[in-house]
Amino acid sequence: MGILTIVSALLPFLITELQQYKVISPSIATLITGVEGAATTLVSSATTSPVTATSILTAISAAVKVLQTQTTISPLTLSIVNAIDAAIAAGISASTVTAVTPAALEPIAPVA
Repeated sequence: MGILTIVSALLPFLITELQQYKVISPSIATLITGVEGAATTLVSSATTSPVTATSILTAISAAVKVLQTQTTISPLTLSIVNAIDAAIAAGISASTVTAVTPAALEPIAPVA
């Protein structure tokens, strides 16, 4: 749960900066904040079974899948949602990774 605490602490600053530089819209910022809040609530209320990063990412992925079906989302917002979905999928598949080789990392393509 340590990583979620770090992400929760840094997310407001990241969202503010992204909005300031017009990288994300206020609606996307609200969406991100809502998803983070839901994940935090899930972690704090999970008393019957342990919560893992994979279970949180899977729950967020389900919410993102619903967003992808919305017909009122602008193409730019949809491309951001698709990028988030791809990042979540990568996080789920990497959840068993125990080490990262920095030399193997590649740059992330910018969202158009």
